Amino acid sequence: AQRDDSVDIVLKRSSKQEKLRIPSSSTVYDLKLHALQLFDVDPAHQKFVNLTKAGQPPPEDHTTLSTLSLKRGQVILVIDTSSARDHVPRPEPSIPVAPVSPASRLQTLSHTIKEIDSQVASYDSRAAVPTLPQLDQHTEILTQTLLKLDAIDDAELRPLRREEVRRVLQLQERIDGMKEHI
Repeated sequence: AQRDDSVDIVLKRSSKQEKLRIPSSSTVYDLKLHALQLFDVDPAHQKFVNLTKAGQPPPEDHTTLSTLSLKRGQVILVIDTSSARDHVPRPEPSIPVAPVSPASRLQTLSHTIKEIDSQVASYDSRAAVPTLPQLDQHTEILTQTLLKLDAIDDAELRPLRREEVRRVLQLQERIDGMKEHI
């Protein structure tokens, strides 16, 4: 909670973000209703990144914001978990596929993050000039990467996963800064 029993936060989806001051007695579901109004994302398909500490389960809808230890100006990323890939039936593979270990998934995601970081670094150094569609594509890949990182629930990998989430959020901030100058 902050002064006047209110919470100052920033809700963000892709390149759009909105500052909010809401009562600390508000619930997570109230926050979902704000996200619905701001970003037109159905509350049933919303996922918040950075609402709780990494490794903690997402809070229930009835959880009050005052119990979440939010910092003033904390940026909460809103992800729409509904997508065409969730609704398209996938054919069964004709050959058995061995399950991929959480460590292998984390390594693959880390490589994806490094590739995007390298491309963004070339924009920073002016070696390449980004277009808005390129930056939007990076944002979409990073959003999907966050969802995949969140699905890795291995206690031994939590510190590494937390660091990758931090890298993605920092990278997204850099991309958003570039979008402002296009």
